[in-house]
Amino acid sequence: MIAAQILEIYPDGEYLFMRWGKPIVANTFNKELWRVCEKLDIPYRSSHQIRFTTATRLFEHGVKLNQISTILGHSNIGTTLRYIRQQKTDEESFAIMTAVLDV
Repeated sequence: MIAAQILEIYPDGEYLFMRWGKPIVANTFNKELWRVCEKLDIPYRSSHQIRFTTATRLFEHGVKLNQISTILGHSNIGTTLRYIRQQKTDEESFAIMTAVLDV
């Protein structure tokens, strides 16, 4: 790999990952992430999948929706809501519905 192609990391900057002094696009990041996962022999998850998981886990652990929205960089909480995936099993969902409907 040519040295100029390696991602540069800027932990205190506006952008964490850059190449040639410019922010990278998602596809470039995901390609690099895939290479690292392959090298470490761990399952690959795209940056988008990681954002969904992060939003869901934060929500499940009581982080307020507006705080999650800020962390993800969303200006609209509606966007953040689309990232949160409920992780209830069928049995849990059934129990909740039964309790709510008093069946």
